[in-house]
This record gives sequence, C-alpha cells and structure tokens, in this order.
Amino acid sequence: MDVLIYQVKFVQSFDELLAALDWQSHFDFESPQDIQLILDMSPAGNHRKGAFKLAYFGKSSQPLFSGTINICAKQSFYRKTKTVTQQDGHAVEIRQDIPYDGIKQAQDLIMEVTCLKWAHALLEMVYAFIDEWMDLHPKGKFP
Repeated sequence: MDVLIYQVKFVQSFDELLAALDWQSHFDFESPQDIQLILDMSPAGNHRKGAFKLAYFGKSSQPLFSGTINICAKQSFYRKTKTVTQQDGHAVEIRQDIPYDGIKQAQDLIMEVTCLKWAHALLEMVYAFIDEWMDLHPKGKFP
C-alpha cells in the first residue's frame, strides 16, 4: 500500500513544547514522503493488539527511522460484539476488532504522538536533573 508519511518534528526541550501553539506544529506537513508499506494485515498475520490499537509489522520501501526499513504501523479500532444463533440453537458471541475511519485514526494517533513527545521532554528533564545532581555529588553521596 502507498501512504504519505509526515515526519514528526523533534522538540529539544520542555520549554519548546510549552511554546508550541497547537498539535500541528509537531508535524512537518510541508514535505510528506510517498512511501510503500508492505504489511501482513491478515487475521492470522504477525500483529499485536492493545487496548485501542492494532500493531502490524512489516517493511517500508525506504528507511524511515534509524536507517532501517523495519516498521510497525498502528491502527486504532473499536470492538464489535455480535450474538449469532447456530443451527443447533446455541448462541455464540462473535467479537470483531473494527478499524476506525481515517479521520478518527488521525485523531487517535496524533494524540498518541503528542503524548509521546511530552513524555520524552519530561524524561529529558529528569535526566538533566540527575546529571546535575551527579555533578554536584561526584561520589553519589547525599549531603
């Protein structure tokens, strides 16, 4: 399948995140990449399921992250449950994971990327604090 990929802009600090006016500033919408993805989306394929996303593994036509063509494509979904009566009269419950439409997909996944960016910025603050503390206490001793 051919898809357009919009790169996520990496933020250097928590202050830069606070200065960002909206979610759109986190993405590079000016220069999308046209990429071909090879994914096994069959029911028996190699995929994982979380609380609200399906993850499909595969390859891209060109490297996207860290110079590798291996990828994990995510798709948000909802669960549909249906009760079916069999010929012998027994009721069987069938559950299906149904992918959301494109707009709902974009909303869910953009929110996830935004949350990951905030988490990364907060983690960087923790690392900076630890580095500063270690510089002040080179032997790791408390005052």
